[in-house]
Amino acid sequence: VGNSGPDREIAGIPKTINDIYFVRQLEGKIKDILKTGGLLLFDLGSWPAMKNELGDFIQEMADYRKEQFDSWTRDNLHQIENDDLSLQTSEQVVYFEAGKRMKVSYNPRLVCLTREVRMLSVLGFNVPNKILTTTELAKKFARQAKELEQIATFHNTIGGRMIISQRPMMLDAALGLANLVKEQTDMTWNNTEQVQRYIEKLQQHVEQLARQNNKLAGYHKQIKSKVLELMDTDLLKQQTKWKEGLKEIRQIMTQVESQGFTNLKTWRNHWDR
Repeated sequence: VGNSGPDREIAGIPKTINDIYFVRQLEGKIKDILKTGGLLLFDLGSWPAMKNELGDFIQEMADYRKEQFDSWTRDNLHQIENDDLSLQTSEQVVYFEAGKRMKVSYNPRLVCLTREVRMLSVLGFNVPNKILTTTELAKKFARQAKELEQIATFHNTIGGRMIISQRPMMLDAALGLANLVKEQTDMTWNNTEQVQRYIEKLQQHVEQLARQNNKLAGYHKQIKSKVLELMDTDLLKQQTKWKEGLKEIRQIMTQVESQGFTNLKTWRNHWDR
């Protein structure tokens, strides 16, 4: 019974819950067979023995389900009691790992636990109150935690998505986001309204930085296209085309500068090489 197969696995759910779910379904099918057999096969001499075997199998499945549920309960209670799987509402909502990476103090395992509790409750299991209390608290802050996690991912990866020569041009926006992130030193999950205002401010900075990055990447792509075109142009035979191409490149850079971007020196040098 315990061998989980890919044909009956539910994505994102631990093997224990998958097994419980599958066994409960199988148990229902066997009970249907017993019911139908009682109506159609009652006059067969072999039916009583078959009925007993099916009954024993149902009991085995029920015992297995209980074992799996008890194991799941023990593991999660142990983690909750050790604070490995809990949400401390007095903790800062975000912190910095190694001084740079933004982390959210919301264990992503809580999201999975909430799903597991919901599934087990539907299947008729009595989930212990301590686990129910943990998931109820987790659900209360799940939306804010998800929004903060998206912001943290952006914060931790935006540097790698910027074109290196354009980084100085986005310095002000990047510093604005970094300073805002570091501003919160005493913001905890208890302060729901304050956390929400903080999230909204962060989202505004994230959107601004993302727009700037996409816009500048688009201009960079335009210049790259024109440079590649010029590389296929004979300078001696097609001087007019060369001059027009260079003029268009300068116009793009002027357009970028007119939109308020500064620190273009590194970007200009990149194309002057």
